[in-house]
Amino acid sequence: MNHLATFVKEFPNGQRAVALRTGVEADPASIAEALGLPVSSAVLLLSGGAGLMSEKMLNRLSALFVAVAEALAQEQVVVIDGGTEAGVMALMGQALAKAGRTAPYIGVLPAHAEVEPGGARGEDILEPHHSHFVLIESDQWGSESKTMCDLATYLAAQAPSLVLLANGGEIALQDVEWNVRQGREIVIIAGSGRVADEIAKAVRRPRRRTRERIAAVARDGRITLFDLSASPAELGELLKHKLKGENENGFGK
Repeated sequence: MNHLATFVKEFPNGQRAVALRTGVEADPASIAEALGLPVSSAVLLLSGGAGLMSEKMLNRLSALFVAVAEALAQEQVVVIDGGTEAGVMALMGQALAKAGRTAPYIGVLPAHAEVEPGGARGEDILEPHHSHFVLIESDQWGSESKTMCDLATYLAAQAPSLVLLANGGEIALQDVEWNVRQGREIVIIAGSGRVADEIAKAVRRPRRRTRERIAAVARDGRITLFDLSASPAELGELLKHKLKGENENGFGK
């Protein structure tokens, strides 16, 4: 097992996180060992919109994320996402902090990928409520997708794990495709826009014409749809039950 050196990332708000740098072909066991992450824990992967999400949509999702975070904190669920202070990751970070999270909250991202040409890079815009970061030595957004999925599979071991998708673009679609390959269930917030809604429409109307990647996810994925207009508490309960393995087809059961 390769030894990976960790360092402490300090944030202006006083928060501190343990981080490491590693290559694209990272070994999840080595990452978990270096960061001291627990194995056989329920895991939720968050995927979705980042900098391109509208304020209106972020506001609509805010109450949902509060309910989700409360459920995750109660059940000591490990959370993995893209780690930057944008979109759904910013919502989750704020909500988990308010909920009193004590389980690991892990951000996995390409350290050198630019937000815009010549501007800030991934490691410059880390969300400050995470407890751990895996900084991939890459300048390409999306190069982290496989590492995120492999780490979730390793950490969950015999415990349940699933994906929560809200909004999102091509990187979120790539995340979903990796999770479909690994057989992980995906809970999609229908009505949250962009890729989430593309997949939701393809699931509800399988004969509807759509692009092949979306059709393949809808056809091959284990997908549960949750409508944005429904009660936030319902989403929290849904995720809580699934992450306890109380659903018939729970991943990792």
